[in-house]
Amino acid sequence: MSPRKLGIHYFLRTGILAFFAYYILRLVKHDQLVIYIGPRMQFYVKLAAIGFYLFAVLQLVLAFRSWWGAREQDPSCDCGSCSPASMSAVSHSFFYALFAVPLLLVMLLPDQALGSSLVDKKGITLTGAIAGNAAAASAAAAGKPPAAAAGAGSATGSPAGQGGAIGSPAPGGGSAGTSPAAVSPPPSGDPLDVLFPHDEYSEDLAILAKKLYKKDSISIKDKGFMETVTSIDFYMNNFIGKKVEISGFVYREDGMEENQFVVSRFAVQCCSADSAPFGFMVESSMGKTLNKDTWVNVTGTLGTTQYGGNEILKIDATRIQRIEAPASPYVFPDMDYFKMDP
Repeated sequence: MSPRKLGIHYFLRTGILAFFAYYILRLVKHDQLVIYIGPRMQFYVKLAAIGFYLFAVLQLVLAFRSWWGAREQDPSCDCGSCSPASMSAVSHSFFYALFAVPLLLVMLLPDQALGSSLVDKKGITLTGAIAGNAAAASAAAAGKPPAAAAGAGSATGSPAGQGGAIGSPAPGGGSAGTSPAAVSPPPSGDPLDVLFPHDEYSEDLAILAKKLYKKDSISIKDKGFMETVTSIDFYMNNFIGKKVEISGFVYREDGMEENQFVVSRFAVQCCSADSAPFGFMVESSMGKTLNKDTWVNVTGTLGTTQYGGNEILKIDATRIQRIEAPASPYVFPDMDYFKMDP
């Protein structure tokens, strides 16, 4: 390969690496990196941007050296390690297209959060089943087997409106999948242990649930969102009649009544690729006036209803207020939230 052609390859690589670094920098500058990457992974993505930049500088140096014919006078390059592998023009085009096409999509498509269109494909989880992963992760972090904690949940929905039971309410609260009501509470002297029986695996859920139970009104905020929803769902019977406040985007699927919609959030572990939508069913006469993906703040009373053949939690809304989408539209697991005051 002539030095000029070799220089063109290096210039192309410089452009691709530099653009990736620039795009990550732009997302960081405009606080949009959270749309794609969870908080605990953002450090590594920023570190990757620095790596892209350094490699881009290296490729640029090699490009100028090749363009000026320095390679022909440099015996250290006789081994061929300084040049791209010998491939046909079609192979080179395919190789660069693997990187160029994503960059083209970045320029043509807006940066926006996930919404109802993806929920239609993934299906909606109505409370705890997905959020229960947070409890499992918390148990794992504490060195406990996570199986029981991960079993929390009530029902899942799908685009066809057919749900599969994850666990049904057990007498006295909880899910039949883990049978917390059948577990004798430890002799702690806390009278609420009768209402919130637990074993060593569901202890964190019980601790948080008891704190929430003492409140006249439960405000479900972004911090601890998954843990709060999991705890309420795990002991759902104990929270019927409680006032609750929650924010999310409107989702509606075929089979729902006109007055029904789901106030939804995407739970993200590492990045948007592993996101999972879940939320609470809401019943209100205002429901039919709300379009999909409208962000709302809902205040109401917790109850239960039947949907997809399963008993799930619902909110009988007393107030629905349209709001702007938050800067961080997703919710993330918080391993320490069970130990905090909600």
